[in-house]
Amino acid sequence: MAAPLTRTAALAALPLLHAALAMSTVVTDALLRILGV
Repeated sequence: MAAPLTRTAALAALPLLHAALAMSTVVTDALLRILGV
């Protein structure tokens, strides 16, 4: 009974995880540019 729910939650979290990863990449890139690395 819990398996479909877990899979649904994982599928729902995937785009959020992807967005967070993209956001952290953008922030890191901006920081490196500011620091002039």
